[in-house]
Amino acid sequence: MHVSVTADGRPPVVVDPALDVLRRAGAPDRLMSLVYPAPDSPPLRADALVRVSLVGLSGGSRAAGTHAFLSGLRLDATAGPWRAAINCGGPAFGASTSGDGAAYAADGGYSAGSRPWAGRLDEGLSPVLRTARFAPHELRGGLVYTVPVPAARLYRLRLTWVELEHPGAGRRRMDVYSGADEPAVAAAAAVAAAANTTVGGGDPNSLILPRVAVDVDVFGRAGHGMDRAVSSEFVVAASTSVTVQLVGTVGSPMLTTLVVTTEPTPVATEAGAGAEMGVVMRAGRGARDARPPRPGVRQQLEGV
Repeated sequence: MHVSVTADGRPPVVVDPALDVLRRAGAPDRLMSLVYPAPDSPPLRADALVRVSLVGLSGGSRAAGTHAFLSGLRLDATAGPWRAAINCGGPAFGASTSGDGAAYAADGGYSAGSRPWAGRLDEGLSPVLRTARFAPHELRGGLVYTVPVPAARLYRLRLTWVELEHPGAGRRRMDVYSGADEPAVAAAAAVAAAANTTVGGGDPNSLILPRVAVDVDVFGRAGHGMDRAVSSEFVVAASTSVTVQLVGTVGSPMLTTLVVTTEPTPVATEAGAGAEMGVVMRAGRGARDARPPRPGVRQQLEGV
């Protein structure tokens, strides 16, 4: 059988061009399962419909080889959110070694000219909180991170800072800007002209991002202490990537970790059958669906 999947009318993706159930199972009356996407891949994104198509292929002299069939179908929307996490200024960490139970990729996706910073090796800090990336004073545009995302929808950003260098309130302050990947969408989301900045130092083709946090003073927010984590979360809309820009108002802007996540969509299912089978799954809001925060809305900074 030729097996393919399509979502919301997008071009189909071939899952298996010539699935032979008997050969895959090894013997008759044995269960054979096919999982799509792979567990280590981003989840399938659908707002309205998911269609699974099975088309029978000619298979030797047996007529049964030309018919498509399916014994069962499960759509799992509770596996958890898609997640991308970056250890700014440092190496990759697995879930068992990061110190907070989550896996982090090595530093990447940052603006040219920024620099890594390794602070004091405080044994009381999680390994992912012992490094950071900062932008020198002379770097135009501050510190910028770009994170690819799997599909067009809302994403939640969690930014975490630990002051590893300046032992005093007010010695490092920064504004935070974040938004979509298309200039027109980002500009529409901007809260006011005076609250905007452009990635790329004023290039008219660069992104216009709304400001989501003002004068972040990590040392002050952490209760006037070093080596204490402070985090903030924001929700933005994007289709291919999320951009975060930190601009220093006093001192050099910096970031310790960056995490981007999205929540799964609740779905209901419908099924059809035939020589060419099509299984349609409808995606929609659940009865307990909570409205997400509006993109670009500033939220309260909190200590961790």
